[in-house]
Amino acid sequence: WGQNLELLYDRVLRYPERVRNLYFTFLFVLRAVTK
Repeated sequence: WGQNLELLYDRVLRYPERVRNLYFTFLFVLRAVTK
């Protein structure tokens, strides 16, 4: 197991809406964990 930056770019970073979805999901989970 290791980093695969090409795959990350091709599947996520190329699409801004996917980055926003990851950010939203992270915030949602973080708020749930802190409660």
